Amino acid sequence: MKLKMTIPSTTTTSYVSAEEVKKKSDGISDKGYFFGEIDWDDATDPIVVTVKCTTYIDKTLTGKQKKDVEAHEHQHFADFITLAGQMKKDIEGALKGGKDPQIQDRVNWLNYDKCVKSAAFHRQTAGYSAEMCFKPSSDRPK
Repeated sequence: MKLKMTIPSTTTTSYVSAEEVKKKSDGISDKGYFFGEIDWDDATDPIVVTVKCTTYIDKTLTGKQKKDVEAHEHQHFADFITLAGQMKKDIEGALKGGKDPQIQDRVNWLNYDKCVKSAAFHRQTAGYSAEMCFKPSSDRPK
């Protein structure tokens, strides 16, 4: 089997109302929110994995506050893309070695790792973290 994995180099940024940001973030923020999503079809050859990234920013922000929120959300994007790139290498390695690529398990672990990175970033920048990260029930794929 082969892998066709698309990872964007930029995030799609949507400037929306504070209420929309709050809705997209499940109430976590009304200023900015990064959303990373992974879709896949592992029943085909090649296996198709698509990474989608959207950043939501409150359209009423201006000046330094807007730049600060954009920079903050960009860090979340960069962390997510780094994790997705590592997942791609790991899937390719599994396929090359003739192993089950375990896409679902890898996505679950990527989401956990994203949460842990986000929590660490928030502790570093804001002094606290609102994230609650739950380890997947599966073993981490090798």
